[in-house]
Amino acid sequence: YLHSHAHLYPDEYSPKQQQVTSYSHKDDNNKWKIKLADRELGPNEDLIYVHHGDLVRLEHIATRRNLHSHRELAPISK
Repeated sequence: YLHSHAHLYPDEYSPKQQQVTSYSHKDDNNKWKIKLADRELGPNEDLIYVHHGDLVRLEHIATRRNLHSHRELAPISK
């Protein structure tokens, strides 16, 4: 499972992002919302299905922070 929590990487690592890891157990910190990349849906808008090639954002439910991807290696990789 894709897992996260409110902990950020330590100050000596850049960028100051939320820690995201894989985790082998079911947990509330594994829950993510799939969102449109370019706009927010209103509360009364109908469900929109995700299709191949769509641009989306993943928002961690517990912290409401978006998953970021970039070329920085994770501290454990170094």
